[in-house]
Amino acid sequence: MLYVRADASKKGIFTMRIIRPDGGGYVTRSTKTPNLAEASRIAEDEFDNMRFRHRNNLPVIPKSFKHLFEEWWTHDGRNLGEQRQKYFKKAYRAYFIPFFGDRNADEINQAEANRYWIWRGNYWTTGPGKKRANKTRSFVEKPSYGTLKQERQAIKQVLRWAFKEKLIEQVPDFDLPSNYTRAERKPNRRPYFTRSEWNILTNKLPAWTERSTDKNHRYARRMMRYYILILANSGLRTDEAEKIKWKDIAYYVRNGEGHVKIMVPEDTKTGSRENVCMPSVIDYLARLKKVSKFTEPEDYVFTTYKGTPFKRKWRSFKRMLTEFELLTDSYGDARTPYCLRHTYITFRILIGGVDWGTLANNAGTSVEMIQDHYNHVTNEMATEELTAFKNNPNALSEG
Repeated sequence: MLYVRADASKKGIFTMRIIRPDGGGYVTRSTKTPNLAEASRIAEDEFDNMRFRHRNNLPVIPKSFKHLFEEWWTHDGRNLGEQRQKYFKKAYRAYFIPFFGDRNADEINQAEANRYWIWRGNYWTTGPGKKRANKTRSFVEKPSYGTLKQERQAIKQVLRWAFKEKLIEQVPDFDLPSNYTRAERKPNRRPYFTRSEWNILTNKLPAWTERSTDKNHRYARRMMRYYILILANSGLRTDEAEKIKWKDIAYYVRNGEGHVKIMVPEDTKTGSRENVCMPSVIDYLARLKKVSKFTEPEDYVFTTYKGTPFKRKWRSFKRMLTEFELLTDSYGDARTPYCLRHTYITFRILIGGVDWGTLANNAGTSVEMIQDHYNHVTNEMATEELTAFKNNPNALSEG
């Protein structure tokens, strides 16, 4: 139905009233034109769009980014780790909602991404943050490339969830800005253990574990030993490992071989998932169970001597690696317990040849993140191709 409202401030502007195809009542809004033919076309296009969305199980009325974010937060966001929740709340208030808030989420595309990067780059100098710039020290005039990658990942995490829930039609590419130098765009390598370093670590661990005469200290070292072995062979995040209980572990047989998987709890960075571990984890778990004081289904897998979760043992990890002369990698970057996850992902790419999509699902990350942070392994992966000679294999040999 088209009509002209008697009380309209702009005389002659047609209003359309359309029956929603999902039975949700009517949609009434202005066509913003006094031309009847143009108003009819706008109304028909709007109804066709509603029918398309209804047939494809999408919301008849597109949702704003703000609405999507709030729904995502209720379902997934509030289950993230404490630090991740703080990051999302801060970025949401400062950047995401001021720019994307009322925008139709289906209209967020690469063009919108490009506009966001410009707006974000000017935020503290000529944009909304200018008035606050003199009152806070927690900003830089130009955000780093790594910061923008983190923001892109956060935005796409919300949009991927919305797509999975059939709330939007597609997830945009959201490419990063191109006005950064090669040095500024240098990939953020993740420290990991090379194969030779891993051998040194695992050869020294047993003696280090049993060296202490204090029962509490020795118990903690035993936990640390299996914490290292299991995380490096599962790819679990540190906060995920802290929350798993014995009831979350399942054993199964496939093609005649035993396997183990861990059900990652919901209240972690990316929510619940099944994590398939390397077969060696079966043995590590069995050995851990023999030295642990807490092995009931509701007990945590990694515990302190009193049964509380084995949390943030970073200083112990640092002291151990310092003793083993393994604290830093060849680039001088210090290793933290998170490098165990990086070691798992690196080895699965380099040695296992695992499809990146499959690996991303198992590790609870995205192919995009793996490409950003683990490209350091691609040259070694391509050794045969890079060292092959089609005609003369000795073409560059001495003499």
